[in-house]
Amino acid sequence: MRDLKRIKREFIQQHGAAPTLEDLSEMMGMSIDRIKKVENVSSYTSSLERPIGDENEDTLCDFIEDTSSPSPTKETFRMFLKEQLNRALDQLDEREREILKLRYGLDDDHPRTLKDVSLKFNITRERVRQIEIKAIEKLKHPSRRTELKRFRELLLGED
Repeated sequence: MRDLKRIKREFIQQHGAAPTLEDLSEMMGMSIDRIKKVENVSSYTSSLERPIGDENEDTLCDFIEDTSSPSPTKETFRMFLKEQLNRALDQLDEREREILKLRYGLDDDHPRTLKDVSLKFNITRERVRQIEIKAIEKLKHPSRRTELKRFRELLLGED
């Protein structure tokens, strides 16, 4: 595309007129159909910083969504859910809480295996499994259910 524009510009400077498709085809070593396609594509190119409309200061770039970062609404919701979950987990003793966080990847989105957790706490895999089950049962207890119920409602969009 840049070569086509450059060649057109040079031709106009040398000959005082725009080149024909045949001239461009010969100079670039391309078929006339190919030249037409390149010109057609280049006519649709537009700057993202170009103002939209006559009096509007908005640019096309202002309306393109940044998909590389989470939306503020989703990020706020995620932080709120994490806060609710931590509030529920605070009802467990420290070891139970840490085991659940590691097993389910609650802090870093990387769930750990029974073996990984057992090595960290210097206990058997079976003991990790038992502590995990006991902690989950504690969280299911009616006295603690209200925290998790709200968490579930928010997560699943229930009222």
